[in-house]
Amino acid sequence: MKKWFKRLWLSTLLIVCGCGRPVDDIGPPPPPTAYGVPSAERVRFEEIPQPNGKKTTDPEIEGLNWNRFATTNFSIIAVDSSQGRYLQSNIEKMKEWTLSRWGFPNIPFSAECRILCVPNKDLMQKLFQLDRSYAEVRRDKSGRITLSCLWLVLDGPPAEVIPGALTMICLAEYEQATGAKFGFWAHRGIALLNGNLPRIRSNLAAISEPIQQDQRLHFSSAFRVTEDQHKKKPKEDQDLFDREAAMICLLLRKEFGQKNFLTFIPTQAGEQDLYKVFGFKSYGEFDATLKRYMLHLSFDIKEGRTPDAYLSIENPKGG
Repeated sequence: MKKWFKRLWLSTLLIVCGCGRPVDDIGPPPPPTAYGVPSAERVRFEEIPQPNGKKTTDPEIEGLNWNRFATTNFSIIAVDSSQGRYLQSNIEKMKEWTLSRWGFPNIPFSAECRILCVPNKDLMQKLFQLDRSYAEVRRDKSGRITLSCLWLVLDGPPAEVIPGALTMICLAEYEQATGAKFGFWAHRGIALLNGNLPRIRSNLAAISEPIQQDQRLHFSSAFRVTEDQHKKKPKEDQDLFDREAAMICLLLRKEFGQKNFLTFIPTQAGEQDLYKVFGFKSYGEFDATLKRYMLHLSFDIKEGRTPDAYLSIENPKGG
């Protein structure tokens, strides 16, 4: 794949403008008929969604001009037009891959997914007070999705940067379309395993030391961790939970098969569900199996013994 794009020079893009408007003033997403525009439109900072609870205070940054592109399910807003065009050409294929590799159908989104992309972390911090890529699903009072947003830092390979954040949106739309409800552990684990292989290896190998020292591990209690609880954790604990969730997903998917995995993740993940789907007689038996699995797999990854095929999630025929 060709190298990522040239570094952005802010001095060529800065203009004078007023303060950005609150998120509530952005207005509704464009109708589906507005999607598919082949050329870029110019967008001012006032139209850019802000992450909930965030507000830009740098008056210079508020003067940036942006380029807007569109596809069937996405509107893409980028400072660098070459990055926007790349996403316009590839984001729908990434969406399909994110879902189909786990056995989910490639459903259409019910609402616009708006992608805000910048070329480096410094600009992301100045614009949105975010230190990494971020996803947010916004809902009305009835719980239906009204708008999804992705804030992406495109400073690395696409397979490393995009799929993890995109997974959150895809799973939320799938849950709404089917009436299913997955545990938060499944969202986090699937997202991590949708990354590229170097990042998967790095994350799974990093769990070796906490396992040996019994540090802050959840085991079966991971099934009951909520998104709100996760947000309140320190970043180090969030990362550890995500790695453990990925280990759980990998264990259940690779050792018990796609069909059993897809049967289990919409359940309450109680002891009866574990027994009915996988044959575990209790949480204790599952915890002991998971601990052995994480210990052995993380060690094998560090030693270079685990083949790529095992860490890749495929959609086998007949799954």
